[in-house]
Amino acid sequence: MVDPRSPETIRAFAKSVGDIADIIQKENPATLLIPLKGAVPLIDVLSIMDSAVLDREHEYIPASSSMVDVKHILYSWMRNYLEETHIAGTQQYLLSLDEVKSGNSAMRVWKQVNRAIADHAREHKLEKEEFVYRTVGLEDQRHFTERKKEYNDAYLRMKKEGIIISVPVPMIITMDRPELCPINLVNIPGERAHKALPVMQTFAMTPEYLQLLESICSIVGRDFADVEFQRVGAIRASEHYLPEKYTSLESYLQAKS
Repeated sequence: MVDPRSPETIRAFAKSVGDIADIIQKENPATLLIPLKGAVPLIDVLSIMDSAVLDREHEYIPASSSMVDVKHILYSWMRNYLEETHIAGTQQYLLSLDEVKSGNSAMRVWKQVNRAIADHAREHKLEKEEFVYRTVGLEDQRHFTERKKEYNDAYLRMKKEGIIISVPVPMIITMDRPELCPINLVNIPGERAHKALPVMQTFAMTPEYLQLLESICSIVGRDFADVEFQRVGAIRASEHYLPEKYTSLESYLQAKS
C-alpha cells in the first residue's frame, strides 16, 4: 500500500506534477482547461513547480461527477465559451488536465468538450483544423499495482493516438481527500444523490492542505511565501459561461418548479 503521507510519495507526486508543467510549456496551449473539482489542487502544486503557469490563459470547467446534470452543463459551458472566444480562421489549442483513476472521468470530459467543438464548428461552418484539443492525464498507478485493473478502453485508445498525454504517478495524493481540495460547491438541498451546482460556495485552504503545499515547496527548494497560488476570482470568472439555470441555487430551484 502506498502511504500518502510519506516523503517518498509526496516527492514522487511533486515530480509528476513537474512533468506536467514541462508538458504545458512544450505544448503551449492557447487555454488551459482545469476540471472542477479534482484538478484544483493540481494547479496549486503546478504553481510551485512553475511560477508562470497562472500567467497562462486558463479556465475552470464544470466536470465533477458530484455535479447535477454534469454532462449537459459541461457541454453547454463549452459551447458558450467557444461562442465568446473562438476567432474564425485561427487555430485554438485547448489543453485540459485530469486525474486518472480508471480513465472514465477523463473520457467524460473529452466527449463533451469534443462534442461542443464539433457542433460549434458545424454551426459556424468552420474547418475542424481550427481546433486542437488534448488532455494531460495524471495516472494513479495504484489502479494497476493494487486494484489489478486496466484503464478504460477508449482512454487507452486516445493515449495511443496521442490525444491524451499520460503522466504516471504512484499515487495522486490529493484524489478523493476533501481536506486536500480547497473548493466547495453549492449543494442542492433535498437532492437524494447529494449533487451540487457547478458554482463555488467557499474556497479555503485547510491546515492539511497548507502543510502539503509547504512540504512540496521544501522538496523543490521554493520559498512558500513567494508562491502565488490560484486566484479565487479566476474560478468565479469561469462561471460566466454556465447556463443560466445553474448559476445559483435560486435560479436552479426556480427552473425546476
